[in-house]
Amino acid sequence: MSDVALSQVLAGQYRKWDRLLEAADNRCGPIDGPKTQTRFCDAMECHIEVKERGLFPVLEGRMAPAAAWL
Repeated sequence: MSDVALSQVLAGQYRKWDRLLEAADNRCGPIDGPKTQTRFCDAMECHIEVKERGLFPVLEGRMAPAAAWL
């Protein structure tokens, strides 16, 4: 995954979280609350997976030579 594509994916996920959090704020009823919470948690898990598969390996590869002195 390229740096540009990864940053676009992450930015899109942050926008999605903003919408989900806004929806959660607007839906305080017992029926909508759990559904909104589930959608938010699903989005969070997807985001974490993207970072673990795309971002962290790139960072580790670029930091390995610099981190040798740590």
